[in-house]
Amino acid sequence: MSKLDQLLESIHPHRTREVIHRRADEALAGFRIRANIVSDAIVFHDIVCRFVGHLDNHLRLVPYHVELPADMRWRRAVELLRKTLGPHAELAAFDMARSGAEGGLYGVLRRLAREAVAEQADKEVAQRVDSFCQRLTAEEYLAAGQEYLCKHGHLLPREMTTGFGGRACVNLAELLKKHHRALTALNEVGRTH
Repeated sequence: MSKLDQLLESIHPHRTREVIHRRADEALAGFRIRANIVSDAIVFHDIVCRFVGHLDNHLRLVPYHVELPADMRWRRAVELLRKTLGPHAELAAFDMARSGAEGGLYGVLRRLAREAVAEQADKEVAQRVDSFCQRLTAEEYLAAGQEYLCKHGHLLPREMTTGFGGRACVNLAELLKKHHRALTALNEVGRTH
């Protein structure tokens, strides 16, 4: 296996996203809620904060013996929810939990977990790709780009592969991150959340 092949294997969704996804599933399964409908905003806030702490422990972002302040956990929850519910995510999420719509409170917790998985997987992949690319000399960088084009060029738009394929070679780091995202999208086909 070439260095590029080793990197692509290490960032494959089965080795990154799926591992993190299993941890998030464990966090969801191990987090107990009394009811799926919560009409009190303070109770909702407390549950979401506890879940984010529990989730971050399972994702190994925060050690188990460390508990972040509630306001930090709430900010993290709102940031994650805004990625899926928009700028007023905290209100939309509370409305879901209060009405039982879209899975109620459990649906909110699932959204939090799904966004945390995506965020963590993207960070891990970016770190591995950036580290790989930074260790290469200029010649090795261009050679890795050419190798990618030879092996995976069929996945790219034609304008990126015709001629020298310079765009692909010069933007290798971004191309490798998009490769991971493309494989993730392929793996998601047919899967329900």
